[in-house]
Amino acid sequence: MMKILFAGNKERGISCLNAVREKHKVVGVIGHKKTNKNNHFVDETKRMGFDVFQPVDVNDQRFIKKVKVLAPDITILAGYGPIVKRDFISIAKFGCINLHGGKLPKYRGSSPMNWALINGDNNFTITIIQVDLGVDTGNVLIEKTFQINDNDTIAELHEIANKNFPKLLLKVLYQIEKKTIKTKIQDMESYSYYPLRFPEDGLIFFDQLTAEEIHNRVRALTSPYPGVFTYYNNRKVMVLKSNLTKRPFFGEAGRIYRVSKKMGILVCARDKCLWLEEVVDNETGEKCIDVFSRYDKLATIKEAAEKIYANQKF
Repeated sequence: MMKILFAGNKERGISCLNAVREKHKVVGVIGHKKTNKNNHFVDETKRMGFDVFQPVDVNDQRFIKKVKVLAPDITILAGYGPIVKRDFISIAKFGCINLHGGKLPKYRGSSPMNWALINGDNNFTITIIQVDLGVDTGNVLIEKTFQINDNDTIAELHEIANKNFPKLLLKVLYQIEKKTIKTKIQDMESYSYYPLRFPEDGLIFFDQLTAEEIHNRVRALTSPYPGVFTYYNNRKVMVLKSNLTKRPFFGEAGRIYRVSKKMGILVCARDKCLWLEEVVDNETGEKCIDVFSRYDKLATIKEAAEKIYANQKF
């Protein structure tokens, strides 16, 4: 049994903390700093009976001194966002490990599972690494790869990750405790870095992306993320679900060719059409398939440029 300092967030943090406390002694729990929003991880952790540290700066020397007296054997980061520095990493006897939702070194950085879907990958990898002073550059302790199906969304990928991370974590902790852990050095010549995504990154112009690229963005950014959005008659609409057509259907980018209560709306992208199955009004959150009309258009760069030129005085 090891003494664990656990820093977590969201469902990944909850599922892993639940698993760890059954096998080891959790001497301290760290959550994200306090805000006006509810923190599900903090609430659930308190229900488990833990007091939760919520430092404004996890690298602050006063906080580090406070948790150092807990004398943890190892520190675990499970969905914890802030970048930790040298003094925090060295708090525990065996250092610090991080649960990362992407293949390394290909998917260093933020939101790796979202990016895997956006990129159209047919699989994704969850990884546990030793934390060093770089961003996701530490030695790989364990990894596991899973298939991505054509219509899997980010919710399915998170469900798979949250189910499997606790098992991998317990295996790694056992190997560290028994001193049988084998590490793999990352290839420092073939890495890629992916940045944090923002809600405004979800804007879609139908003449800029292929049908598959739009479909991949929809499933990558749907709930619990802000989602893909576009405009229809100056009205902002959110696209929550899409599907590719079984047979090619071509047309003019942005044009709506079919409206069906069952299937949604058939819209042409840069190359061919796809179905937008679930579209909701941005302000009300209500489904709004009924507001669309056949042969109307969704947002395109071409249409935006035409409006700009029409309003210019030369």
